[in-house]
Parts: sequence; structure tokens; C-alpha cells
Amino acid sequence: MLRVETLASKPEETNFKIYARMSPENGTGLPFDLREYVEMIPARTYSSTQVGQFQEMSYSLTGQSGFRVFSVKIEMTSTDSAIVPVFKNVRITAA
Repeated sequence: MLRVETLASKPEETNFKIYARMSPENGTGLPFDLREYVEMIPARTYSSTQVGQFQEMSYSLTGQSGFRVFSVKIEMTSTDSAIVPVFKNVRITAA
């Protein structure tokens, strides 16, 4: 299982998705750079925050057993380029 936990500020005009990709423990199959990213699932539905207000958010990806390499990316969107999601204290746990 892979888990991402962070403090995030997600104003109403913004949104984000977290994706992960993994390489199997035995190293077989596609090269890592050619593997597809899979969207991680939020622990619950998170409401929007005020600009600068942070809330704890958790995302996970299960059903992926025996991986040795992984990468995570955050895709941020906004309808106003002056207001964007902000993250601090991003923690990634692999088990």
C-alpha cells in the first residue's frame, strides 16, 4: 500500500489529484518510465478551504503488492491563476 498525507490549502477555485506509479518487486514488465500513473483515492471527501487555511488530507493506493520503486505526482488545477492549491509537510509512506 502507498499512502500520501499532507497539509493542504484547497480554495474553492482550485482542485488537485494525486497519482502514483510503481515498479514490481521482481523488476519485470515495462520499464519504470513507461508505466502509467494511477490516481490515488482520498480517504474521504475534502471540502474547500479559505486561502491560507490548511487541513490534513490523506490519499492511498491499495492492491499493489511487492513494489520496489515508486513515484508520486500532484496535478493541480485552478480557474484563477492567482489562487492555487498549496501543500506543506507532504509525507509518503510505502508498506
